[in-house]
Amino acid sequence: MWGSPRRGREKEIDLFGSCLKAYEDLGQRHILAFEGTMGSGKSHLLTELAYLGQAAGHRVVAMELLEVNVRQSFCAIRTLMARALGLQDCEQCGARQRTLQTALRGTIEESSFCLLNDIFLVEFPVSDKVREMRGIERKKELHSTWAKVLEKTIGGEFGIFVIDNAHFIDPASWSIMSPVLRNVSYFMVMSLAPGYARTEGFCKAAADNTTSQKITYLRLDELKPSAVVQTVCQNLRVDSISRDLARFLIQRSSGIPYYCKELLGCLLCNDMLLLRTRRRAEKAEDNWESLIIEDIKGQKPGDPDRGPGKG
Repeated sequence: MWGSPRRGREKEIDLFGSCLKAYEDLGQRHILAFEGTMGSGKSHLLTELAYLGQAAGHRVVAMELLEVNVRQSFCAIRTLMARALGLQDCEQCGARQRTLQTALRGTIEESSFCLLNDIFLVEFPVSDKVREMRGIERKKELHSTWAKVLEKTIGGEFGIFVIDNAHFIDPASWSIMSPVLRNVSYFMVMSLAPGYARTEGFCKAAADNTTSQKITYLRLDELKPSAVVQTVCQNLRVDSISRDLARFLIQRSSGIPYYCKELLGCLLCNDMLLLRTRRRAEKAEDNWESLIIEDIKGQKPGDPDRGPGKG
């Protein structure tokens, strides 16, 4: 893990807390979306928010999408529903069928369970009703059934749904998810990357007066210089770093956590960093008040993040 996902992201974490509190109190659906470039720490941030949600006693359903998934029809909706229903723990077909029957009895008709066969790799007997359907009629029934399952999955109980790389939601999944998300109560947190149609869609929805109250959209800024230095000190387990090293990392990384991590890793692998113990009476170089690591110095001896040296 590169540093702490909380360091430099206090604003985003506070926003998550206030949005979650509003959802708990009012029960209205809400999407909290974070846009950031590659390496900006979106995934680490969502992992931390999922942890905070669980620590607060909420059920969290989290998933990560990959670029290949955008070309796989119904991949996003399959993954989301499978995780929410606990199917990822069911290796056997029979176990998945029993789980689906228990969770969805009363939500969809018995004759429609066979429509779940392809999406969840189960083997419910094909009913006479479905067998007689042709073309468009069968497709409509398929979408209707999946929409009912999704509504049951998302709106059935309070929970937090976390989607990393939501810009990779495939079009087929979104055709079912979009209408459902407009009609059920839920709290969803997602990360998005710029330059994708799905990202632009959420951005426009957040700016639209008719939907802006249901979507909070925030672009992740680069880390402040003080946060970069704090993170480097934490990873090196030192109290402070030199001004030259701080300037190099800040300027070359542009405040992007991933770039800073790679730069620091390169320096370490090539033995270009000198770690030394500072004498008790020795002062830190210059007077960089903005880069003083007060939180590290304030830790008790023996804390895991405390280090004796200076890099």
